[in-house]
Amino acid sequence: EWADSLAGEKLVELTSHVGKDTTLQIRVGKGSLVTFCNQLDKGDATVRFWGNYFRRFAPNSISKISKLIGGRNLSEIKMATVRPPDTISQEILAALRDAYREANGLVGDDGGDDGDGG
Repeated sequence: EWADSLAGEKLVELTSHVGKDTTLQIRVGKGSLVTFCNQLDKGDATVRFWGNYFRRFAPNSISKISKLIGGRNLSEIKMATVRPPDTISQEILAALRDAYREANGLVGDDGGDDGDGG
């Protein structure tokens, strides 16, 4: 539902791939800030936060997201993996929505909401 709502706001394009893993990429431009992955053979699910795309598309969101995912600094690492996905709180999803809004130029330089209530 959360990813569908981002797509409905035209903030992202959703792509999926089914193979050894089932992957949902939540894309902005040519990259994904996060990828949801379910490894079918292991029954293991993960959420991957891509530091290089945060640095490129949503640099003002790095500090807040890094704190919310346990202090893993997205400004310095390639990828942070969080498992299981049910540890992804509503607070993290709201911060990710802000990051995707930033990536689309819809927030100010402070990384917060631009005040339009959305």
